[in-house]
Amino acid sequence: MKKLLLTPLLIPILLFTNISCNKDDVNASYLYEVTGSENSYNVTYQNYNDNIVQHNNVENNWNYSWQQSGQRSLYISAQSQSSSGSVTVKIIRNGVVLAENSNSGSYVTAEVSGDF
Repeated sequence: MKKLLLTPLLIPILLFTNISCNKDDVNASYLYEVTGSENSYNVTYQNYNDNIVQHNNVENNWNYSWQQSGQRSLYISAQSQSSSGSVTVKIIRNGVVLAENSNSGSYVTAEVSGDF
């Protein structure tokens, strides 16, 4: 008899737990990364407050990190400040590359964007 009484109580608890553990509700670590063969890039990106930010003459291996939950639009672009070379931009979540783009040549630009 006690088992029958507990079963109706457990069902709502299990349903609530399943609904409230949506992957978009979990805080994730995000990272923008700029790498390449040269050492000077102009970078434009959308920050954690959805503002567009620009930095000129950043060094190779530049990055920007933040925490977020849920999904939203992200954007990063980097332009090489050299007459030859390469540039790569990445959007990374919890160590996994979500988007990546590379380009090489004279004063080239690489950009990635999307809803992540």
